[in-house]
Amino acid sequence: MNILVIGGNRLIGKHLVQNLINSGHTVTIANRGLAPDNFGNKVSRIVIERTSTESISKALANKHYDIIYDSLAFSSNDVKCLLDTLNCNRYIMTSSVSVYENYQLDMTESDFVPENHPLKWCWRADDTYNEVKRQAECALYQCYSNIPSVAVRFPFVVGEDDYTRRLHFYVEHVAKSYPISIDNLNEKMSFITSKEAGDFLAWLLQIAKDHGITLCTCCESAELYQLGVQPIACVDSTMLLKNGKSLPKDKNQREGCNCAVSVDIGAYNSCMNGCRCCYANHVESVVQKNYAGHDVNSEFLIE
Repeated sequence: MNILVIGGNRLIGKHLVQNLINSGHTVTIANRGLAPDNFGNKVSRIVIERTSTESISKALANKHYDIIYDSLAFSSNDVKCLLDTLNCNRYIMTSSVSVYENYQLDMTESDFVPENHPLKWCWRADDTYNEVKRQAECALYQCYSNIPSVAVRFPFVVGEDDYTRRLHFYVEHVAKSYPISIDNLNEKMSFITSKEAGDFLAWLLQIAKDHGITLCTCCESAELYQLGVQPIACVDSTMLLKNGKSLPKDKNQREGCNCAVSVDIGAYNSCMNGCRCCYANHVESVVQKNYAGHDVNSEFLIE
């Protein structure tokens, strides 16, 4: 696959990139080019300033990648300037447990739902770290729900390669008997190493293969099919008829579509089942509003 990694030369990113290289993918890393990496000619490199719309547009305009890993999405504007500029089949954001209002060990994903949080366009310096990371997810799920994506909420990342030296601060103070201000002795925190985080992100690509699942897509590039991804139809006549017969192919669909001729009787943002994998529902509040406008006696699905 043709993969772009935003960042890629520090902490989580360098472990992710090494995994992708080992798996035979074509990898491009995009960052400011200030910190060296050890990948040699195994990767391509693009120099960008992540917080500059002009820089992103100049370097990445009209490019297409099968997958984008973004470890530098710190705000809603970061997401906007990237996804307004280039195209991808899937977008994977490195998010954080900091998006949760009340941090605790038994949190669930639904403790923060970005579709329901008020969106504001901002940069990293415009608010607290917790809030700008929430806004990055809000932008992704509220404005770019047409792009298959996932936000991975990592706990605190530590490792020998941690350039922020967060853990080193505490180790050094304990070793040298320096005082440390601790305002809650009962506080519990979760950690993950940078290698574990990088391995996990790369594993997302291998999950289908590892579990014997046949990965299928509709209207994707030939490169995906060469990697073993099977073409499929959303409206599959062989599944509908189950008798060896088939319906004519729908000529009114985009090039590469294998769907059988059919008539759509549904509407986007109207189903209350709430399946997270469904592309037909974009924003939960819109779904609830549309469903409330449904009249079983009306000639229209939604009034």
